[in-house]
Amino acid sequence: MPFAELYGALESKAVDGQENPFSVILSNKFYEVQKYVSATNHVYAANIILVSKRFWTSCRRPSRR
Repeated sequence: MPFAELYGALESKAVDGQENPFSVILSNKFYEVQKYVSATNHVYAANIILVSKRFWTSCRRPSRR
């Protein structure tokens, strides 16, 4: 669902909930149309680690996995 349609979807009960940081919930006033909020303390982070070929080949094979 496009983010721009989320407030209306919550208001009309087309969706039951949403997952966003508290700052997004506050700035978009989702609290006006959503009764509950859960603080799950989880994080999704797609961290990418980049290293040079020289460093990579200097690592022992078991460490490269």
